[in-house]
Amino acid sequence: MRRRHRQQRPVDAVRGFTLIELLVVLLIVGVMVGMASLAVGDNRGEVVEREAQRLVALLRLAQDEATLSGQAVGLHVSHDGYAFLAQQDADTWVPMTGDRALAPHDLPEFVRLDMLVDGEPITPGRTGLSGGDGGDDDPGLSGGGDPGLSDSGSESGADSTDADADNGEQTASSGDDEENPEGKEPHTVIYPSGEIYPFQLDVAGDEPGGRYFRITGEIHGEIALETRD
Repeated sequence: MRRRHRQQRPVDAVRGFTLIELLVVLLIVGVMVGMASLAVGDNRGEVVEREAQRLVALLRLAQDEATLSGQAVGLHVSHDGYAFLAQQDADTWVPMTGDRALAPHDLPEFVRLDMLVDGEPITPGRTGLSGGDGGDDDPGLSGGGDPGLSDSGSESGADSTDADADNGEQTASSGDDEENPEGKEPHTVIYPSGEIYPFQLDVAGDEPGGRYFRITGEIHGEIALETRD
């Protein structure tokens, strides 16, 4: 008599996951998500630092450009980036689109710029330096070709004071740039002499209380970068 042998299915072939195994998997996934979030946060901090370093390098490049060309170079700050401007005449500034390095630059959406000129905050994209009747060497600032003084601690000479009295004290104007067909006016100016209209510019991320970077431009031409916590 021939016997039939039944083929038994292995027990492990139909075995599912246990509750402990599922919990371990969920724990591993949670840890990986947390590490990814931390990595993104650290990366944003590095991006902010790189943007600050980039802007300092470009300001120094613009300083060299102004000295070599004999033409003033302006910096216009907006809510989403900045642009270096070339002076066409006393009242007209245009973006330096022909220079790849100094062409308008867009910032990442989480990077913000806060600027002070003459001790007053600048509203990005809506204010510029205006006032005073200038010639070809006067980019709309008081005192002719002299960068003038600010409330940030730069010293004033008698000539600059007299020029302010004649031309009217320079102020930061708000509203649209109606006189400039390009719609941009400089918030600070780098002169052919290497001097700079004094300013303070903070580059920061969108995290409150986080580390940020302060760029300062002094009247004698020094451009400095420092880290603030």
